[in-house]
Amino acid sequence: MAEGKGRSYGFSAEVQRKLDAKYDKSVELDARNWIEDVVEEPVEWGECDDPPGSSFADGLKSGEVLCKLANKLQPGAIKMNNTSKVSNPAMRATKEKENIEKFLSFCEQYGVKDHFSTPYLYQKQNVMAVVNTICQLGSTAQSKGYGGPALGPKIAEKNERGFTEEQVKAGREGHIGLQAGTNKLASQSGQNFGLGRQIAGMGSEGTYDK
Repeated sequence: MAEGKGRSYGFSAEVQRKLDAKYDKSVELDARNWIEDVVEEPVEWGECDDPPGSSFADGLKSGEVLCKLANKLQPGAIKMNNTSKVSNPAMRATKEKENIEKFLSFCEQYGVKDHFSTPYLYQKQNVMAVVNTICQLGSTAQSKGYGGPALGPKIAEKNERGFTEEQVKAGREGHIGLQAGTNKLASQSGQNFGLGRQIAGMGSEGTYDK
């Protein structure tokens, strides 16, 4: 029987319903506004928003807006395919997906490692993942010194501490001195008494900031 063939789904209907239920429209609106502010032009968002996120996905599906966004954050980052001039539907779809893939590659090298995959946008499988990627991109842009419109919190930079040779040497000597002192508390069988109980007792009397 041929029944059951012909339609394929990326997610089961149950999984898709759960994703739709968790969709955050307010975050999407923030992402929409930021995109338009950065590219400095209105985006033709879709009219239908059923399921949730459909109109957002329709506005980004060609990948052209995403490429423009990348080029605003990093001039010359992407060579965009102009899909509006492609009349063949299959060829247009290929060019659109290429644009999306170029944007995702840009995200990788820009510092956004956790991003959506092409079907999440093109087949609208998980549009919230697309929204989240845009938000992460906005935060990353701020951390890189982008002075344009802001979206989301600025990602904290690593606080790398450097030590001089003298400081490293002093630290080693201090460690050796402490080790020599604690060895005096060890029995001949290798067991450590006294200091071990003292350290263990500290945890029960107070807490440590992590």
